[in-house]
Order: sequence, then C-alpha cells, then structure tokens
Amino acid sequence: MILLISSIIVIIVLKKLIDSFELEIKDNLDLLTFSSKMATIGELSGSVAHEINSPLMAITAYFTSIKRQISKDLINKELVLEKIEKGQETVSKINKIITGIRSFSTMSSTQPFKPVNLSKVINDAIDLSIYKAKKNRVMIINNCPEDKYLIHCHDVQIIQVFVNLLNNSIDATAKLNDKWIKIEVFELVNFIKISFIDSGLGLTKNVEEKILKTFFTTKEYGKGTGLGLSISKRIIEQHKGTLTYSGANINTTFDVLLPK
Repeated sequence: MILLISSIIVIIVLKKLIDSFELEIKDNLDLLTFSSKMATIGELSGSVAHEINSPLMAITAYFTSIKRQISKDLINKELVLEKIEKGQETVSKINKIITGIRSFSTMSSTQPFKPVNLSKVINDAIDLSIYKAKKNRVMIINNCPEDKYLIHCHDVQIIQVFVNLLNNSIDATAKLNDKWIKIEVFELVNFIKISFIDSGLGLTKNVEEKILKTFFTTKEYGKGTGLGLSISKRIIEQHKGTLTYSGANINTTFDVLLPK
C-alpha cells in the first residue's frame, strides 16, 4: 500500500515536472520564433528605410511646389489640389509599410486561429519583401488567384513563414543573371499547396539533407541565423501542415501544405 502511494506521488511529481518543462520549451520556442522574426526585420530594415525615404522626399517636393506658388501669388488651384492628393496617396503608402512591419513584429502565439484569405496573406508577405526584391532586382511573380482560397491560421505566423521563404529566394538569386521568384497555388483534396519557386537550380544533396535543421544556413557568416526555415517548419506543423524542399523540380522549390 505504501509502495502504491509512493508510486502515485512520484507520478504526480513527474507529471508536474513534465508540464513545467513543456511550458518552458514552448516559451523558448516562442522566443526563438520572435528572434527569427526580429532578424528578418533587421534584414529588411535597410530596404524599407529607403522605401520610406523616397515618398518622404516626394512629399517635400509637393510642399515646396505649393509654397513656391503661394510666395509668387501664382496659385493654380487644380495643380495645388493635384499635389495635395499625391501627398495623401504617398502618406497612405508610408502608413501601409509601417502598419505591415508593426503587425509582423508582434508576438502572435496567443492569437486565435481564424479563417484568412490566402491571397491576402501572400500579398502581405510580398509587401514586406518587395523592397529587398527591388534592391536586388529580383522579380516576384504571384500566381495565387484573388479571394479563392481560405486557410485557418495565425495570419501573422503564416506571413512570417512566407517572408522567410521569399527572403531566402531573394538572397539565393541576387547574384544570378536570371532573377525571379514564382508563387504557385494548387488545390489538393484536403490541402492547399503553396509553392515558392525561384530561378536557382536547386540544392546539393548535402545541403538538402540539412536545410530545414535548426541553425543550419548557407548564407555568409553574419548574414543568416539558421532559424528561418526551421522556425517556419515548426509554425507550419503547428498548423497541421508541412514545409518541404522539393528536389523534383529543375528550379529551387519549397512547398507549403496547409489544410483547407
């Protein structure tokens, strides 16, 4: 009897320890996810700063033009209104950039899953990556139909995965003569497959075996954390899907499968 009671106590203690360890592991994985996200934002920051600086200079030019007209008493009402409208459009563009980065930088593990339009998620990811793509003259081709597919997800986490995949492709193709990334979407029986295909000619067998492992990176020292793909894989698996490298294609391809 005493042995049975002791065993029960040991089991209860072990259960509490396991629960504690699971919570600690989850917290650490959430921090890794957040760290990976911050590293991505750091990589994007230079391009984004340039993208914001350009419209700010345009707004300054609009105001200078209006000020010049007022100082010379040569106010052209239609021209002034045109400059004001362009200024407002430019402010909206800056706001969109900042809103995208702010949303992307938040911790999203506590947010509930919700139905999200896949095309919007892809477009949001492209909006965050387009500055880096422009800087490296990489063309992004999005072949996802608008408003056709719904996925049940943490939208910010899926955007993080897509941004990681886009950024990796931009880095991989930046020095090629032919620079492009295609996003193709296929409807399967129970899943939606999102393929990220770039103009690279695939991975070597050695790299393919390690590419989704934590801290493995093919980037130069100081330019990659090795967290992006491994964290992305974990996020997709939490969504009951898969992230895999497809060696069957001529071009470098990563496939994301998400439940309908």
